[in-house]
Amino acid sequence: DPDFAYLMGLFIADGWWSRPTQLPISGKDGKPKEKQKEWVKSYCIKKNYNFYWHWKYIGINSKECVQEMKQYVNQDKTLKTINFDEGTLLRLLEGLKADACVRANELTYGTIKPKLAIQIRAMYRMLGYQCSLKRVDNHGGFGKNPIYRIGVKIKKKNLSKRKVISKDSIG
Repeated sequence: DPDFAYLMGLFIADGWWSRPTQLPISGKDGKPKEKQKEWVKSYCIKKNYNFYWHWKYIGINSKECVQEMKQYVNQDKTLKTINFDEGTLLRLLEGLKADACVRANELTYGTIKPKLAIQIRAMYRMLGYQCSLKRVDNHGGFGKNPIYRIGVKIKKKNLSKRKVISKDSIG
């Protein structure tokens, strides 16, 4: 379900594991992330899930939704698989953008989880985007953990213009 893929991305970017029956996703009222809370609210209404609106987050109150999330997302909020079709990957990455910023022609994600950084880069590469992955140790932030930054060129590479190299053309 592409909408669930988007929810997964939002959860990985801005959510946290809470109770066995709740998935909270942050977003302060009156700030840009309130839009994602509005989307989560409409998703809950569509799926007939109860939800709790707090001025700092929205909580999805559904054991069913938590169980489905656990099928795809590990406890450390990395993905169990990235083997999705293109449409699902695009929606998942759209949700993950909640934790990214855009500068010039590049989208930049940051995470302290090396596995998630590799997964995000791999998903974009699978879709034909040029990406970089950098580890930043001295980032000046509050934490001591290194930050992994994934840079994605927003303009998709045109893969159809590449030449196919065969044994015959090598000689």
